[in-house]
Amino acid sequence: MESFTDTLQSYWEQARTLAAAVAPEYWAIGGTVLVLLLLWRIASAQSKKRKRSAIVPKLMIEGFQIAPLGRDAFLKIRNTGEPVTFSALQIKGRVDVAVKNVLAGHELETDKSYSLLLEATGQEKITPNFSIELTYLDRGGNVYIQRFRTDTLAAGKAKLIPRR
Repeated sequence: MESFTDTLQSYWEQARTLAAAVAPEYWAIGGTVLVLLLLWRIASAQSKKRKRSAIVPKLMIEGFQIAPLGRDAFLKIRNTGEPVTFSALQIKGRVDVAVKNVLAGHELETDKSYSLLLEATGQEKITPNFSIELTYLDRGGNVYIQRFRTDTLAAGKAKLIPRR
């Protein structure tokens, strides 16, 4: 242990003599280079994050209407981002609501809308107390899941499903 402490002490003395020998101009240049490297690293990380978020598809609820008798409903989804292909749909919170039209395989282009027709299969009328979970693919083959709430007409954030 004594030799380790001695080695550290000798390194510390060498560093102090080297620091005393370097002129202040060189310290300023070195500090400036260090600050510029840190700023460059931060800026590149933020631009990567912006590029990644620009690619994510953006789906939103354009409208949700329940028929006067409460047996049918109409949900309109708009794509404001990259084109997507729908693959699956799940209704969370209700087991007696069915989708009338086919969704899987439908491609939704940018700035286009898709309408879902929902039907109550049980005795209960449709009320806006459930959410719809859409699974879709972008053109790059990435799979996303996004939840749409019918009570607040809010579209959740699209979650990327990691590849295995």
